Amino acid sequence: MTAVAGIDPAVSATGVALTDGFLATITAARPKGRRVDVNVRAARLHSLRRALTGHLGLPHPRPGLVVVEGYSLGGARGYAAAHLAEAGAVARLVAHDLGATLLEVPPSTLHLYATGDGNADKDLMVASARAHGGQPANGDEADAWWLRRLGLAVVGQADADPPEFAELRAGIVVPYREVTSCA
Repeated sequence: MTAVAGIDPAVSATGVALTDGFLATITAARPKGRRVDVNVRAARLHSLRRALTGHLGLPHPRPGLVVVEGYSLGGARGYAAAHLAEAGAVARLVAHDLGATLLEVPPSTLHLYATGDGNADKDLMVASARAHGGQPANGDEADAWWLRRLGLAVVGQADADPPEFAELRAGIVVPYREVTSCA
């Protein structure tokens, strides 16, 4: 049986759904001002890496599959896009270092899978996760919860999804099974 984790990476707040279903938000202190010094950014990324490594390690089962939300750069420009890419890279490197298979899911695909609406906002993602048994504290945890749930479906371990969007969800899961070695 493949242990599955989900990560919604960001520098300021990264949502994590651990292999046993535990949800966590990793936050980093944000210095005042618009621009963040490169050394401060590096320290925040180092902190994110340490926290992710700790969360994905003991006492939780080590993941065989980590599902990461892909980049949504439509609204991010300049430094914001670079910071998002850096946080995403850290999440992917941690998963790789743990020997997990990575699966990247675009945000619109994740939102479609979770709610039937590819443009769903964070509030709808939270409400949908709660309606399906999740207990996210915020939108980052809701995204991570749904990423893990999609990963469980990909490896054939998800509980039966409710009938709404069943056809839509199957259409999303099947192509990922074809490219994921642990399915």
